[in-house]
Amino acid sequence: MPAPARQFRASTPAAERRGPSAGEEADRLARDWVSLVVDRAPLDEIERLPSDALRTELPGLLGRLLGTARGEGAILTRWQAARLASLVGFRGREDPTFAEVMGELADLEHSVAAHVHGGWSPGAEEPFPRVLERLGLALVEIRAAAAEEGLRRRSRALERLANTDPLTGLHNRRHLLEELERLDQTMVRYGHPYAVLVFDVVGLKAVNDSFGHAAGDRVLVDLARATEATVRTVDSVVRVAGDEFCVLAPNQTARAAHHLARRLSSAASALEGPTGQGTAISVGVAACPEHGDRGEDLLRRADAAMYRARAVGEEVGSASA
Repeated sequence: MPAPARQFRASTPAAERRGPSAGEEADRLARDWVSLVVDRAPLDEIERLPSDALRTELPGLLGRLLGTARGEGAILTRWQAARLASLVGFRGREDPTFAEVMGELADLEHSVAAHVHGGWSPGAEEPFPRVLERLGLALVEIRAAAAEEGLRRRSRALERLANTDPLTGLHNRRHLLEELERLDQTMVRYGHPYAVLVFDVVGLKAVNDSFGHAAGDRVLVDLARATEATVRTVDSVVRVAGDEFCVLAPNQTARAAHHLARRLSSAASALEGPTGQGTAISVGVAACPEHGDRGEDLLRRADAAMYRARAVGEEVGSASA
C-alpha cells in the first residue's frame, strides 16, 4: 500500500472516523474502499482527495446503504444518493467524466456487496439474492444521481463555452448582450445604476505587422488579465471582438466609471509590449441613467465616446447626455 493510503488510515482518530449513525462495519467499509481507490490513483489525484468529507460523511452514508440492503431502514434519500455519488466520483481529473464516476460506482458496488455477504449467514431468514436486489435498487438511485450531475456539469461546460472568448478566457459578446439585458431589468425594477466602458488597443495592427499575430495575441491576453485585476469582482469583463473590450460595472455612476477608466488606462500602460513600451488604450464611458436607459444604446454611446477620445488624443471620453 502506498504511503498516502497508509497515512489516510492512520491520520484519523477512531472517534472522528465514524459519523453519528455509522457503525464499525460502515467505517471499515469506507476505509477499505478509499484505500482501494488511493492505491491505484496517481499522486496528483491523491492530493485532491476531499479527505475531510470522506472521513466524516462517507461512513455514515455507507452505513445507511448497508442498512438499506439488509432491510434495516428506508432507502437512501435523494440528497444522500446525490452526496454519495459526488464523493464516489472524486477520483480522476478535477472534473471527472461520467465513465470515471461509473467505474468508481462499480467498485463501490462490489465492495458493499462483499461486506453484506460477509455479514450474511446461510441460516438467515432472508435469501442473499433478496438482499442484493435491495442493494441494487439503492445503487440505481446513486447511479441516477451521478448521471444527473454529469448532465448538469456538461450543460454548464457548454454554457461556459458559448459565453467565453477562446483566446482570453473572458466573456464574449453573447454574454455581454445577456448581461446588458439583466442590468436593464435591474435598473427598471430597483433603480440601480450601471456603467458601460468600451476600450480598444491603440496600434495593435502595427504590432501584428511588425512582430506577428502571436505577439498581438499576447498583448490581448495580458490586457485581459490586467483588466480583470483592476475591476471589481462584480464587474464583467468582455472581449467584444478583435482588440475591442468592454467592462460592465453594476451600481456605478458616470463619475465613478470615469475614474475606473483612468485606472484601466494606467494598468494597460504598465504592461510591457513587444516594442518595450506600455500598451495604450482608448476608453469610452457611458452610464445609466445619466446617458440613457437601454444597454445597447449605452454600448453604442460608449463606443462613440471612445473614438472621439482617440481623435483628440485623450485616454478617456464620456458619452454626452
